[in-house]
Amino acid sequence: MKIKDLKTINNMKNILRIAILVIGGFVVMQANGATVETEIDGIWYRLGNVGNTSPNYASVISPPENKYSQPSYHIPSYVTYNGEQYPVDMIEYRAFYNCTDVKEVIMDGVPQGMLDYISPYAFEGAGIERVVFPEAEVQVHVESFYGCENLDRIVFNSQETYLEVGFEGFPVSVEKIIFKGNSIIEPPATAYSHRDEDTEGSDNVAVPLWFDESLPVNANMTVEWGDGEHLVMSLDWFTGEVLTLSGRCKCWQRCATYGNVRHLYLEEVADRDEAYLCARMFNNCDNFETITCYDATPWPVDEDFLGDDSKFDTVHVYVPNGAVATYRQDPVWGRFAHISAITDSVESETLIDKAEDNAVPEYYNLQGVRVEQPQPGSVVICRQGNRVTKKVW
Repeated sequence: MKIKDLKTINNMKNILRIAILVIGGFVVMQANGATVETEIDGIWYRLGNVGNTSPNYASVISPPENKYSQPSYHIPSYVTYNGEQYPVDMIEYRAFYNCTDVKEVIMDGVPQGMLDYISPYAFEGAGIERVVFPEAEVQVHVESFYGCENLDRIVFNSQETYLEVGFEGFPVSVEKIIFKGNSIIEPPATAYSHRDEDTEGSDNVAVPLWFDESLPVNANMTVEWGDGEHLVMSLDWFTGEVLTLSGRCKCWQRCATYGNVRHLYLEEVADRDEAYLCARMFNNCDNFETITCYDATPWPVDEDFLGDDSKFDTVHVYVPNGAVATYRQDPVWGRFAHISAITDSVESETLIDKAEDNAVPEYYNLQGVRVEQPQPGSVVICRQGNRVTKKVW
């Protein structure tokens, strides 16, 4: 499946769901058959179409009394009730609300699993530290992890992941997000919204669900891109000074909100159709200094991806040995005044040749966050005058 089809498919699924998202709660409307709420293996489910023919379903709900209290929960692909199997297809609104004892939620990794929809506030206030999603296509809604202050790692095993709120829907505690398959990451401005019926003349006006507050992003957060295609609709969330992009990332909007990027790393491109940097991506990055490209063939970029032609004179580009001539002949990359070969050594990669040894060094972690004193064994970027090196401390 191509990534461009993922959003369309997820939207069609939501139209078919017999559910309505409303302010203050989640209402499920059952069209046919009985609806049963029951506990199976320690997890509560709402079973639909009980006693009728397919389609039937099971959605994870909160316990009618108390809360989930075990440290780890495994949500299966299907559950059995009265001899019938019910595919688990969603986690409902506030299913794990304030379940502070829950530290881990693992969703069944069976590829044919149906669990593909995580409702808003599904894990609000929970104590979870790690969430592992299934290999089925998955759609994560706005603020699904609101208030999960202990969450630090999210793993998307999904072949297709559709993230509707970009990274701003995650709490600031998240330090790593791993995408194993294809993904679409959208900014908050394009996420789901509701109609404000109380405002005069608002019939055609959509009010974002996060209108009440803006969620910050952890400046230390890293994203590990898998082998799939990754369509990044916006990098407005990025706050660091060092940005690394996979060779399978298509980035369509700019790093304009914070504009802190100083050093850009571009990995090797596996497929020329799966990598692209669009126009004006770095328009607001006034302190942009270096681009290190590890691909011997020039990365596919828009001719205006820097957003400011003056950057072609000031940004230094570093490419693999033997590729300098190729980059200089490229119609876009050839506009850079400074293109040099990457110099490899045991401890570091020298990015800028001119050294000012008397300058006070500045240290940054790989997420672009400045650190006063690097920890032994950590990998850091050291900037000293006009020289920038990456090494193990």
